[in-house]
Amino acid sequence: MSNKPNNNQASHAVGEGGAIRAEATSDSFLEMTESCARDLTERINTGAEDLAGMLKRAHDEKAWAALGYESWQAYTLAEIKLSKSRIFQLLDYEEIRQELKESTMVDSSSLNERAARALKKVEPSKRPEVFANAVKLADGEPPTAKQVAAAAEGVPPAAAGPQSTPGTGVIDQASRHWSIAKKYLDKISKEDVSRESVLREALAYVKGRLKGQE
Repeated sequence: MSNKPNNNQASHAVGEGGAIRAEATSDSFLEMTESCARDLTERINTGAEDLAGMLKRAHDEKAWAALGYESWQAYTLAEIKLSKSRIFQLLDYEEIRQELKESTMVDSSSLNERAARALKKVEPSKRPEVFANAVKLADGEPPTAKQVAAAAEGVPPAAAGPQSTPGTGVIDQASRHWSIAKKYLDKISKEDVSRESVLREALAYVKGRLKGQE
């Protein structure tokens, strides 16, 4: 049996331009038109860029209702060429990515799906802090799921990194950490009055990372 409503159902009405819209309720109406929902669905099925973001938009803006389906589940079953589990994975990833985007603590661009799945297990209010610590564990690179799990357990950044050996090992660690700090320092103009304070913070960061490894 089709999940689409027939012409006698009052839950949908044709609005201007032929777009299917929900019948007015007390405080809600559909945001997405039928043509927009169809276009978005086709882009999802062709594997266009930012698949997770498009799926989240289709869910939140009720593309399923705009196309005449009674539920999100009915829509994805009939229209989306992805498994149910894969759809859930992508929605979870986008949900957490949006949470991090709203935080001033982290850059969400370094989040990948595996790290997001590990972060999903963390209390929402603590996710930005945990992810920020995971990025530190990864020395500024996209963190792995294991690094997210370690950060969630409160492991200090130095504890998850490679153990340095006496002598040249400490020097190698200092050189690597300074290279990371300098990469960001070079983005600041020499005329910028904040450069000196950033330089001090960079040196403090290097010293902090080496503490306990000597």
